[in-house]
Amino acid sequence: MGRGDVENVTAAADQIAEFNGVLMLTVEPVDGLGAVTPEVIEELVSVLRSINESGVPVLLRYAHEMNGSWYAWGQQPEEYVRSFREVAEAVSAAPATEMLWAPNYAGGYPYSGGGHHAQPGSADHAALDTDGDGHLTEGDDPYAPTIPAMTSSTG
Repeated sequence: MGRGDVENVTAAADQIAEFNGVLMLTVEPVDGLGAVTPEVIEELVSVLRSINESGVPVLLRYAHEMNGSWYAWGQQPEEYVRSFREVAEAVSAAPATEMLWAPNYAGGYPYSGGGHHAQPGSADHAALDTDGDGHLTEGDDPYAPTIPAMTSSTG
């Protein structure tokens, strides 16, 4: 997060605190999932903890519409799930922040032609090909490959 981003988010949280509201924060890894480093995650968690400690709960919408082909983080199911889980695990240190999984509505799936569509023959394409016919079509599950199923450590 850039300094301006942190200032804007903090200012929004201050306004929301006046009304006992909830901040819904969207985090877009515009440089791709590989840019979401441990240092970036640590900074995000620090900001979230500060907001939570001021009395504002946060709903964190991380890398939304990941099943689409128009974002740098789109149609990369294995990398997305790994990244989402890594962020979610770290965010659990922010006491009043919850992660949101927010895929795009399936109408028009598989959203071919976007700048970030899964290339035929790639591991991403194979993971998205849920019916195993070698092609991405409306017959493939638009959600299952990106569901970041989390397990509870309190079992």
